[in-house]
Amino acid sequence: MKIKRLEFLFLTLLLLSFIMLSYPKNAEIRAGTKILQERSFQVEEWEKRLNQRQPPIKIMDAIGLKQGMTIGEIGAGTGRMTMWLADRVGESGKVYANDIDRSALDHLRRRYKRDGFKNVETVIGKMDNPGFSFGSLDVVFMINVYHHLAESDPIIRNIRPSLKPDGMLVIVECDPEKVDWGDEHGCSRKEDMIDDLKKAGFEVVRIETFLEEDSIYIAKPIISF
Repeated sequence: MKIKRLEFLFLTLLLLSFIMLSYPKNAEIRAGTKILQERSFQVEEWEKRLNQRQPPIKIMDAIGLKQGMTIGEIGAGTGRMTMWLADRVGESGKVYANDIDRSALDHLRRRYKRDGFKNVETVIGKMDNPGFSFGSLDVVFMINVYHHLAESDPIIRNIRPSLKPDGMLVIVECDPEKVDWGDEHGCSRKEDMIDDLKKAGFEVVRIETFLEEDSIYIAKPIISF
């Protein structure tokens, strides 16, 4: 009887090992609200602190990013969030990574090519126009960018034409009500953000506040604007 039990345990462990080895590389395992993911790309050392402050998976879940979506990221830089976005939308989706810094986008291109991503395309933009194609995007995404804009109105207005009819603008921005350094760094207050976006033709339809230092603004174009 003892031998049979040992044989059963051995076969069980062998089966579990086979399942783990055959599990898809990018698969997500959902256990309640916890998500475990084996990334298909390298996270650069400097990004780790920001990823703790702004967990990419939690942010993407909160705004409802799915496979097959087309995303335009403004101020993508060297790709801290770009890689996560590209991983989430998958081969059937697309990420257009915008920035005005050519050297940052050069680094990003080397990065996504190294990690085998074929669904990312860089876009050199202007201060007042991201350069996205008309009616092509499900989501325009900005993180740690809004408070750096000298004038937000022109670029926000020029986002509207690039969105699909049901598209949305998502801004992740430091919240001065949550951090004592907010005013010093020019973080936008909620009331100012809502008012500025409205003037540029967007209505904030939802604000996610679960991040410790930031808020997530989800806005839709005002139809009658």
